[in-house]
Amino acid sequence: MSQVTGPIIAITLVLLSVFIPTAFIPGITGQLYQQFAVAVSVSMVISAINALSLSPALCSLILRHRGKPRGVMAWLQNGIDRSRDGYVRLVTPLARRGFIALLLVGGFVLATGGIGSLVPSGFLPDEDQGAFMAEVQLPDAASTNRTLAAIEEVEQKIIGKPWLQSVFTVSGYSLLDGLNLPNRALVVAGLKPFAERKDKSLSVFYALEEMNKAFAQIASANIFAFNLPPIMGLGNSSGFEFVVQSLAGAPPVDLAAVARGMMVSAQQVPQLAGVFTTYAASTPQINLKLDRERAQALGVSISDIFSAMQTTLGGSYTNDFNLFGRTWQVKVQADASDRSNVNDVFRVRIRSSNGELVPLQAVANVELITAPSSIVRYNNLRSVVLNGAPAPGYSTGEAIAAMEKLAKSTLPAGFGYEWTGTALQEKAASGQTGFILAL
Repeated sequence: MSQVTGPIIAITLVLLSVFIPTAFIPGITGQLYQQFAVAVSVSMVISAINALSLSPALCSLILRHRGKPRGVMAWLQNGIDRSRDGYVRLVTPLARRGFIALLLVGGFVLATGGIGSLVPSGFLPDEDQGAFMAEVQLPDAASTNRTLAAIEEVEQKIIGKPWLQSVFTVSGYSLLDGLNLPNRALVVAGLKPFAERKDKSLSVFYALEEMNKAFAQIASANIFAFNLPPIMGLGNSSGFEFVVQSLAGAPPVDLAAVARGMMVSAQQVPQLAGVFTTYAASTPQINLKLDRERAQALGVSISDIFSAMQTTLGGSYTNDFNLFGRTWQVKVQADASDRSNVNDVFRVRIRSSNGELVPLQAVANVELITAPSSIVRYNNLRSVVLNGAPAPGYSTGEAIAAMEKLAKSTLPAGFGYEWTGTALQEKAASGQTGFILAL
């Protein structure tokens, strides 16, 4: 026991010094390593206690001296003795020359760091999770009927594939933007069980490559097929999410132009693949310009104008009444035929402070404009999200570095960028693991 107690304690402390710090790595990386680090550390402590208490007692009962070993046992014993003696002959000179041993340890550390820097960095690899999704985007303000027709074309491209088990679509919803829009649709394709997809041509990666080529032939819509995120809930898709920000409050039209330029430039970078954005600032809209000074001169309250428009063009709750043992709500709303045209807005009249009915046209004007269907803010700045993935043969770390290099050379003054989703977590965790392990 006097010969093995020291090595057992030393080995346990060395392993604990490696695994315990990994439990304190911040961010999502620490969450991934935490359970593993705790499990290994606890098992090492239990193993050390067992090696210092139960194992020696058990060995004293089993390993008794019954003469010189023979046959295979003798061969194994001699081999162990030769290995021990060789190790002693190798270590003894180094133990007497501590400076040389320290240099060798430092050399091994530098070599390990150098080899590690040559390996492409990455966060979480894409996996075949048995499904993929696709975003269908038609021109802005396209009708639901056109969206349904595009969905039928998508289904015709997917149905009949050898890897497909089921497919369903959701019209009028954008998963990437989280919006209900008539020109958007979501497609979810479920693949067959893994036992039936052992061939590489039946994997989700082959399916994505095949379907993106097929979707490019559909002229009525832009369709992007993408894999599920490695961790559900951490982003909407695999790959990275790059956020272009307007630092000076640029109008949405300029922001959309910068994002499109960034997307086109990214398609020329070999480390990147499938970079796209769903943002556009060309949705037809009706803008009501209200002359507040004239409204005040005519004695019309601004709140009354908005209330009248809400009631006629939308609807407003009035009261309740009881009938047939139930409570019914009363809502006031203009008939559909009286609010289907832009000029119907001018038929709205507002009562002024002196009791007269003032037409809305006297205090407001209507103009047709184009604007984005939604304004995205990231860190309280107007932003556009670009989705993308590393090209085959490249890691996510290389793709992130390529996007940052491209942003520095492409983005004009007044624009910046940020990361979100898994890319943000990878950036937050980069460079911290080595420091933690060095402790």
